[in-house]
Order: sequence, then C-alpha cells, then structure tokens
Amino acid sequence: MFLESVDARDFGIIGSLPELRFLYLVTQNASVLPDAVPAGGFPKLRHCYTVPPLTYLPGAMPCLESVEFLIVVAHFVEARKAANFDTLQHLRKLEKVDATIDCSDVEVEEAEAAKAAVMHAVDIHPNRPILLLRETGVCKPKWSSPSISSSSSSSSGSLQTKITDQEEFNEEAYDDDGEDELYPDSDQAQADEESIEEDEEAQDYLGAPASP
Repeated sequence: MFLESVDARDFGIIGSLPELRFLYLVTQNASVLPDAVPAGGFPKLRHCYTVPPLTYLPGAMPCLESVEFLIVVAHFVEARKAANFDTLQHLRKLEKVDATIDCSDVEVEEAEAAKAAVMHAVDIHPNRPILLLRETGVCKPKWSSPSISSSSSSSSGSLQTKITDQEEFNEEAYDDDGEDELYPDSDQAQADEESIEEDEEAQDYLGAPASP
C-alpha cells in the first residue's frame, strides 16, 4: 500500500488490516500521525517505508523485517527535537535498517547528530540488523569573517613593507661602513704625508751651507 496523505484515524484503520505486508507512507505533516505505533498494530507487515520515521511501542509490527525511512534533519531542528530512533529495538524481528538523511539547510554538526542517533539505535538492537545509511542534500557552509581575513591580509602587507624598509636601511648602512673600512682615515693619511714632506724640506734647508 502506498499513501501520501493520512491522519491518525486512518493510520489506525490501516494498522488493523490483517494481511498488509508492505507499507509506503509519505506525509509532510508528522503531527497527524500517532505518537507511536501501538502494540499489535500491523500484525503481518514485513516491510515499511515512512517519511517521517515512526516511533514504536513494545509489540508493534511484530513481523517487521525491514524498515526504511527518510530523515529530514531540518524538521527536527525546527521542532527543537533531538533525533531519537531507539524505539527500533521494539521491532523484534528486524533484520535491516535503510536510512536516508537529508542534510539540506542544516549545520554539519546537526546532520552528524542525526547520523549518530541512527547508528546508536542499530547498535543497541538485540538483533544487530544490517544498516544502510545514505546522505542527501548539502549542509550549510561554515561561517567565516571577510573582515578578519582582510584585516589579517592588510596587517601582513604592512609588516612586509616594514621588513623591506628595514632591509634597505641595513644595506645602505652596510655600504657606508664598507667604504669606511676599505679607506680608513684617508684625510688624516694625506695630512701626515704633507707634514712629513714639510719636515724633510726644513731639514734640507738647515743642513745646506751658508750663502757667501
């Protein structure tokens, strides 16, 4: 049976059908469904596909072997309700869980929480059923601040300019020092040479014979 619209009363009638073995139930309004599938409901159901997932009381769907559901994470977020699928353990003959997680328009952490909830429910089930887990949709991108990035870039550029200016200053200072080391006290050396020449001329004059 394939249904796209159902309320709680209809759901109760369907659950009483004695020979129903396959059920595909899709509804956009989860509030019209009962809080949980009651004990004794759907006595011969083997496979059940639902949107949204159902909650099961002990003794519900006693012959169910395979359950498949779509989890729209945004619905849980809007309802401020944590995803919890632990009532799957009340399905005594469950052998397979096929879950699709719709991550559209939610944070990555919220999608991961829903995934973890499904995995936990399967892990604690006494039958350890096979789990097929799929994801669809795209999560919200991580928030980033353009102003911080721009500020960091500007600060980095300013720092680089300062470093470059300092390097140029150091190179000029090195060049000046290098010239001083190659030609130390050139003015003083020239003055000393001139003084020596004057002394030699004076000695020559003093040692020369007197004029007749």
